[in-house]
Amino acid sequence: MPGDASSTGRHGFRFVDRWSVPLPPGDVYDLLARPRYYPLWWHRGVVTCTSFDDGEPRVGRRATLVVRGFLPYALTMTSTAVELDRPRLIVADSTGDLLGRGEWVLAEDGEGGTRADFDWRVEVVKPLERRLAPALRPLLAANHRWTMRRGEDGIARHGPAVLGALGER
Repeated sequence: MPGDASSTGRHGFRFVDRWSVPLPPGDVYDLLARPRYYPLWWHRGVVTCTSFDDGEPRVGRRATLVVRGFLPYALTMTSTAVELDRPRLIVADSTGDLLGRGEWVLAEDGEGGTRADFDWRVEVVKPLERRLAPALRPLLAANHRWTMRRGEDGIARHGPAVLGALGER
């Protein structure tokens, strides 16, 4: 399952990822439901948050993210929360360079940590990427996997300190 990528049409992608995070589901939810803090734990410059709605996570709140993988380009997207059920579910729609929906399902892993399953169905929007998507699908999927591995590593390593600094613990 980790980094599984499949096609959802000529310009679309479906990415299915599973993170194993050594934090309880409530903590993982608190980190994932606040994209403005992603740069604090999704390290190495992979994710930057350029704008966000203030306040606690709530349906309708938005954040604009710039995401970079190992490929020499960045994607800019605005994520809007459409369904939140702490500590088990985060659903957000994406607009901008990627159009689609992502869903995080969080569950206890039986060892005090969290199994975080992410199902992301998106379509590329930029004309050049639309033209190249079919031919570059394996490379774009590898870029996604690289980015997500940094997220999984970052939330495990830096998540507790971020929660502590934000008064979430």
